[in-house]
Amino acid sequence: MQQFTFHSPTDVWFGRGAETHIAEYMKKYGRTRVLIVTGGSSVKRSGAFDRVCDLLRADGIEYTELSGVKANPVLSKAREGIELAKEFRPDLVLGFGGGSVIDTAKMISIGGANPEEDVWNFWNGSVKPSKAIGVAAIPTLAAAGSELSGSSVITNEATRQKNGLNTELNRPLFALINPEFLFTLPDYQIGCGCADILMHTMERFFSDLQGNYLTDEFACSVMRTVVKFSPILLKDHANYDAASEIFWASEVSHNDLTGLGGHKGLDVHRLGHRLSADFDIAHGASLAALFGSWARHYKDRDPARFCELGRRVFGIDSDDPDAAINAVDSFFSSLGMPVCFSQTAFGVLPDDRVVKLAEDVTDGGKAHWGSFADISYEDALAIYRSANR
Repeated sequence: MQQFTFHSPTDVWFGRGAETHIAEYMKKYGRTRVLIVTGGSSVKRSGAFDRVCDLLRADGIEYTELSGVKANPVLSKAREGIELAKEFRPDLVLGFGGGSVIDTAKMISIGGANPEEDVWNFWNGSVKPSKAIGVAAIPTLAAAGSELSGSSVITNEATRQKNGLNTELNRPLFALINPEFLFTLPDYQIGCGCADILMHTMERFFSDLQGNYLTDEFACSVMRTVVKFSPILLKDHANYDAASEIFWASEVSHNDLTGLGGHKGLDVHRLGHRLSADFDIAHGASLAALFGSWARHYKDRDPARFCELGRRVFGIDSDDPDAAINAVDSFFSSLGMPVCFSQTAFGVLPDDRVVKLAEDVTDGGKAHWGSFADISYEDALAIYRSANR
């Protein structure tokens, strides 16, 4: 195996009623004032928000709320939360919602602890943070696994940049994970979440460093779990067994376990972030729309790796890499996800707009990146053009 380090410190309570342990965990970590970050409507309609607030009040824990975080979270909302944190002075920021909410809570946690610095400077890489208020999570969507990761991705609306910050300061102290939150989600959100889980895991599987058998087994097990239980959950949202398997797959996919010993590849993610920043497309949908084009562009680099994915995840006994790629696309379609631009809300784009996507995602052609293979401006343009059908 390749050399690696692994640190996954988040304290997890997983199962029915997990959110009812909020006061217990606040006490465990010595926290008494919490800023709760939410998307707003769904968590309140379910009654979960009121239950949590009642439990906090009963234990004398003070709280205030920032609501209105949208999918594809934006800097302006995080700045609003940072200003609220300056006034309220919390000792914990609680993300109560999906990955966008939790990512916003992470930015507030770092920005609130460093009021002298423009928080975007941490996300654009010009300044490295050394402290944070501290963050915790009650996730309501199985997707990016932000509740167990050190990552936070935020869009700066003014500059159309979608940047991520990876730091241990972003790791939640604790996460209270109740799979029953998936019961009331619409099919589209479940589909987007399952696509995101699969892509996070698949992009670790496609690394230029291979030979890590056990790590690959972790990754393939997560992917097989998503493939098996996604259709069950979409058919019956109240199937607790399916919901719990999908939710735990979400956590394992993004806490680094599925990529140990390889390079942490987010090749398609970076291409997809450009779509999210420009067109506000759901994260999982952006990944599904691009995967097939990325895979066909690079399949000849290591066709055996694609065939291995087909065999170990989809049970396809074939030496044709297209068989595995087609299986992934078919799975995404079964989730209601787009597999090309014509199936998205923004549709087929003029070619000059596609060129602009490639220019922006490569910083005018200067930036290269990639774990499985180097992605240049020319590669990005070819992939976007292939998906633009």
